[in-house]
Amino acid sequence: MDLSPNEILNKIVSAEIETNKKLKKAEDDLKKELKEKILFLEKKKEEDINRIDEECKNIIQNAQNTAKKIMEESEKEILSLQKNFEDYDKKIDDIAFSVVKKIIS
Repeated sequence: MDLSPNEILNKIVSAEIETNKKLKKAEDDLKKELKEKILFLEKKKEEDINRIDEECKNIIQNAQNTAKKIMEESEKEILSLQKNFEDYDKKIDDIAFSVVKKIIS
């Protein structure tokens, strides 16, 4: 099976055309796969950002609630100390009044 130079050239050109088609398809497939992976990663990134944002909001809300409780407890303590101070102040006044009354009498 001897091929003429023209037939050999045609086979070479056909093989080159076929190779170029396969390379083009492989390139298109790779581009499609990369695009899908990029879209997947962008979606995951957006989901992660939303999750982190939600967690931050929860942390801030918990911190605000804790701060509010601490403030309420502090106010109660301050009011209790203020009442005790007023009671002691009244007792001191009563003692001073008794002392003055004994001195006068």
